[in-house]
Formats: sequence, C-alpha cells, structure tokens
Amino acid sequence: MAGVYKVKAKNGALVRAGAALATEEVTTLATGTRCTCEEEADVGGKARLRLSAPVVGWASKKLFEFVAAKPKPKIAALHGTAANANIFSIQIGVLTPKVKAVGDLVFVEGPKDVAEDNPQAAMMRKFFGKNQRLREFADATVDDRGWRTRAAGAALVARKKIQRPSKKKRYTDLDAQLDACKAEVKRACGGVLPEALLCFSQGSNFATMLAARAERAGRPYKCVVLLCGARPGWVAQLPPEYFATPLKTPALVGSAAKDDVVLTGPDEIAKLFDGCARCSHDEEHRPLPANRDASAALQATIVAFLRTYLEA
Repeated sequence: MAGVYKVKAKNGALVRAGAALATEEVTTLATGTRCTCEEEADVGGKARLRLSAPVVGWASKKLFEFVAAKPKPKIAALHGTAANANIFSIQIGVLTPKVKAVGDLVFVEGPKDVAEDNPQAAMMRKFFGKNQRLREFADATVDDRGWRTRAAGAALVARKKIQRPSKKKRYTDLDAQLDACKAEVKRACGGVLPEALLCFSQGSNFATMLAARAERAGRPYKCVVLLCGARPGWVAQLPPEYFATPLKTPALVGSAAKDDVVLTGPDEIAKLFDGCARCSHDEEHRPLPANRDASAALQATIVAFLRTYLEA
C-alpha cells in the first residue's frame, strides 16, 4: 500500500530502477531511512515497493516496515467575491466528495468583509441567507477598460512604468492582499501550502497571481483549477517577471457561455498559461451549471484533471 515506510534491514535496502530484479541498481538506503512509497506490486511472487523519495526506484517490501499512510494532497478552494467558504462549499457541493477522493479539500475564507453597499451582497444573501457574513480577498473593482486591477504605487507611476487606474476602480493594496490570501490559505491548510488550488471568480483571480508567485519562486503548485476568473488587468501592475513568460503550472480554465460578470475573463487568463486545458458550461456566472447532465460532465473533467497531476 502507498504510504511512508522505514528501512528495517540491517544491511539496508537495495533500490533498483525498475520493478524487476534484473534492472539497474540505483542505490542502497541505510537502515532507518524513511521513504515514500507510491504503490506495491507483485513481481514473480515477491512484493516490491515503488519509491518516490528520497530516491526513485523499486525495492523489496520485506526490507521495510510500514510507518504511516501517505497523506492526501491538499487542495485549497478559494471562493468568489461577496461569498465565503461555506457558500462556496454549497455551490460545489455535488463536486466536493469526488474531489475529496483525490485530495484533502480545504475551503479558504477570504480575509476581508464585503462592504454593505457591494452590489452583489444583496443577491448573495437572497440565495444563501440574510445572516451570511460575506467575505472577499480584496475590493472587487475594475479599471476603465473593465479589467480587474489595483492602485499603482506613486514611484512606478512617476517612472511611467504603468498607468494609474481610476481611484474608484482598482484592487487596492494588491501586494498586501496577496500576502493575506497566501497566509489564509496556509492557515486553513494546517500550516502548510497546498499542492493545488480549486477556485471560482475572484478566487480564480488570486489563484492565478499566487500561481505566478509560486512558480517564479521555484515552488509551483502541482495544478490549479480556475473557474470564471475576471480579465486580468493586474498583470501590468505586478512585478514584470511574474508574467514575463507563460506560466508552466498546469491549469484548467473554466468559463460560462452566458457569463455577463467576467465576460472574456477566462480567455484572457488562459493566455497567461502555457497550453492550459479548458472547460465550460452554457449557463451564467456560476462554478457548476444547474443542468444535472452538464454539471456531471464538468465535474468529471475537473476530477480527471486533478487526478492527472496529483496522482502522478
């Protein structure tokens, strides 16, 4: 079975490149070495373990003792604006058990309370309850083109690196909001960063920026699912290296045919990734369509995508 094993043999454990005993020798692990096992296989009547850490290869199971089951990869779920972790869990409720079969799904709460005059607040409370405490990851505002952005620092404006957006139309203090978002993701995941992100609307915007940060820092996510994100005006206002070249992080970008909230946002976000996968449904701005068959098809696509990169 997959999990963590420890070498118990006094002479250590010989690791070979393949499952068969005639394959090339990789190394011999010392007694007491802890290893991550991905699977167990029967090879000629002998139990063999496929190791992925600290080395990659195969070894005899009898040389090891089982320590613990392999933890599932963590998948952080980021909600849209004027919502919260509970609302997002309701919105993708039919998908949740299927995702949990792949990894540990953790719903992340936006760190900022939504302003009471937010135009989406009344609608969200109508559908999800008047007592909902609505949250977001930053002020949901736009520039003069209708693209999500933030206030430019005075120094950058002075050097004419970027244009200053309208004072009323921007993501304010984006750098600090990104830090707060990352901190909340880590806190929700028990003090560690997740392997994947599953996000909707504003959550998809922030997940795209977090993916760029992580990749440029050399610690990329294994994959991200970005449903109905907005047009990324914030690209020009982040460090140039973030999006200097298309991101290599595997991404599944989802859109809705009748989405009049983010319009062409998913198409623009898809351009930030190198050969990302796409998915869609024919309804309005929502993570999953109401139509049962269409929803089941989209759920299958999302789960298959997550399995491809989290079970590799």
